[in-house]
Amino acid sequence: MRNITSMQDITPTTNTLSSKQILIVCSLGVFFWLVFALVIRFGNGMGIFGGAIGAVTFLLSVPIAWFLILGIKTMAGLTTGQIMTGLGISSATAGLCDGIALTWMPSLYGNELSEVLLGAAYIIWGVGIILILAYVMDTRLKEFQ
Repeated sequence: MRNITSMQDITPTTNTLSSKQILIVCSLGVFFWLVFALVIRFGNGMGIFGGAIGAVTFLLSVPIAWFLILGIKTMAGLTTGQIMTGLGISSATAGLCDGIALTWMPSLYGNELSEVLLGAAYIIWGVGIILILAYVMDTRLKEFQ
């Protein structure tokens, strides 16, 4: 158990988000979840998630994720040390929406089980890419510091 001896011991760290920032990243998580749920729904209809074209779709999601992170960073006013935290909260919010939708509204992602599974795979990939890039932006790249 940690012993707190002064106010310095409970001072927030630089990665702590304000209530306003948390509200913004959660709202953006819900917004981008809906956008990408629709991308999956219509993308499944065009066959862009399976086979060789699926590999291209997955690779194209890397630069899309980069710009998405920059947008969330700007809209939420995230600074160095807050990017990973903010994107983690945003991704968790979107993940909660995906969990609800995949359980009770799977037809949002596709008509067939195979389409729903391809959509779920794209979601998992996208979240992984976003979190890796958020970490890199937050800790490794000088231009974001």
